[in-house]
Amino acid sequence: MRFKQFFFLAMAVLLFFGNSVDASADVLNPGYKPLSFCYEIENIQDYPNHLFFLFEARIGNSIDQIKSGDCLGFYKLGDATFYAIEKDDFDEEAFLEDQYAYFQDNTNALPGSYKPQPYGNVLEGDPLEKIETILEITELNADRFELEEIETIEHFSESDGSILPGGEAEKNSFINWSKVKFYLIPLVSTIFFECLVYLIFIRKKPLKIVGKCALIQILTNPLANYVFLLTVMYYPISFYAIEVGVIVVEIFLIKWLFKLNYKKAIALSILANVITAAISFVFPDLMSWLTGLF
Repeated sequence: MRFKQFFFLAMAVLLFFGNSVDASADVLNPGYKPLSFCYEIENIQDYPNHLFFLFEARIGNSIDQIKSGDCLGFYKLGDATFYAIEKDDFDEEAFLEDQYAYFQDNTNALPGSYKPQPYGNVLEGDPLEKIETILEITELNADRFELEEIETIEHFSESDGSILPGGEAEKNSFINWSKVKFYLIPLVSTIFFECLVYLIFIRKKPLKIVGKCALIQILTNPLANYVFLLTVMYYPISFYAIEVGVIVVEIFLIKWLFKLNYKKAIALSILANVITAAISFVFPDLMSWLTGLF
């Protein structure tokens, strides 16, 4: 009876997360495409005594020097800021030693008044491909770095802009199968690798082992992916925290379903999750490639 109850609970979790999440965080739902964007400072050549940078915090802390004619973008979850600094005040050695600290602690680095914003995703049928935002420096002195947006240029593909069919029907459906598929591909992959570990570890009644292993993953994998989407801006801390949480939850599920002692349940949960996490690091594009096959 407990096995059946667990089965229906696991399926409910899978369907719920497939239906509840739209294109958010770093996930791109089938039927959508990323919208490219960049920012250009048009009159940067008028300030030859200054250096200009685009500093992206939150995800990766990337820093790019801006030169005349450059149009720079950044990660869609990043927090970007323009900086200007006089060449005479620029300490290249300190900059190369710790770029992040250099801009955070340096009073000579002036943050721009204009805050660049990222763009999201659009439907695949949308002909809009890229947005260029042109900025102009209106004031730059020892205390102020003023930027103003003067033009937005939209780049379109040669498509007629017709929207792909079926979108409205899917929106009105109780189950969004595109979203289910997006969760299903990583889920099936995780089941495959973790069940191999289970089979090697337990070595009896393989069909029951695979069935119970699959149910554990159906319960924990969509939940872990959902939480990761909501906390991706805190990566990699969120990734490791979620992995630890999954390991702890699966310890109890393994002990309950397979009737193992805690020592064996802990060992199996850690081993299986470390292997799947390692695979995701070694083959970071595996899930995107698999999703594209279907």
